[in-house]
Amino acid sequence: MDMVTLTHAKWLRMAYIHTINSLYFCVFTTLICSGLISPAYATSATPSTQPSSKFVLGDYDKEPRLNGRVDTDRLVTKLVDLNANTYMWLIAHGTNDWQDLAIFLPKAEKAGITVWVYLVPPSETPAQGSTFHYPEPFRLDYIKWAQEIARLSLSHPNLKGYVIDDFWRNIVPSKEVHSKKFTPDYIHKMVEAGKAINPKIKFYPLMYFTHQMDDEQFINTWSQLIDGVVAAYPANRAAVENSLALLRKKSLPMIVMVSGDESTLERFNHVAGTPENIAAGAQAMTEMAQDGLIEGVVTYCLDKRDGSKTFEAVKRIFGAAAKH
Repeated sequence: MDMVTLTHAKWLRMAYIHTINSLYFCVFTTLICSGLISPAYATSATPSTQPSSKFVLGDYDKEPRLNGRVDTDRLVTKLVDLNANTYMWLIAHGTNDWQDLAIFLPKAEKAGITVWVYLVPPSETPAQGSTFHYPEPFRLDYIKWAQEIARLSLSHPNLKGYVIDDFWRNIVPSKEVHSKKFTPDYIHKMVEAGKAINPKIKFYPLMYFTHQMDDEQFINTWSQLIDGVVAAYPANRAAVENSLALLRKKSLPMIVMVSGDESTLERFNHVAGTPENIAAGAQAMTEMAQDGLIEGVVTYCLDKRDGSKTFEAVKRIFGAAAKH
């Protein structure tokens, strides 16, 4: 093949590529303008790591499992379907939960899901005669937990913090030494250990909407040691607003945990555990989040099995809130 023929072939190939690219651009632009695809997709083929809304729409526990391990692919799929942007990862059910978290984090990040590690307190371990298991691998060394969670967050920026369950029931509000409960001094060391590795890592204790969230002495004692609160099972909006009055004095945000489980709703809120009532609780709290009063809402033990009416009901609530 002579030089003229080569040059002509090269010109034809370049013209062909230019024509295809031009057609691609025209079609893509038309699809964007018609609203059939998102402009965000046009700028990046990688899912955003930012939450889909300005506030937390989250879930906790009742994770799907496969052969004893967390089915991380299935969990991400269900969270995306739920329109959730946050997941609180409980370390309690299996000896591999910590290892499975490391597998889950990059998948969650690609889906735009923020993650919090959720730890059980001493009262939910064999240390106090519990029938539960120790959280592995660091067990009751919460200082070590804070350090390792913070270290993991350096590699996975969607890991925002950690929560300790039933915190109020596991504290000693003084400097006395208690091997099975938290003291302010111990929590101070725990929090500082985590922030020494990642200053952005957050610690939220889990509290309940009983006398706990109205305990001004607790707020005054512990406010310098915590970054916010996860508060569970409010009776109504008024209960949340009453507790917010105390937290605002210390500039502490609140994430509200609502029941996604029928028996828990009946136990704490004394109403029938129906999908409609569970959705109503989620609706009330998403409205407060939309109003800027709370940091967001997380469902407790939402049924994530296929065909769950409760899942579908909450999905509709979260989907509408995510568009806010």
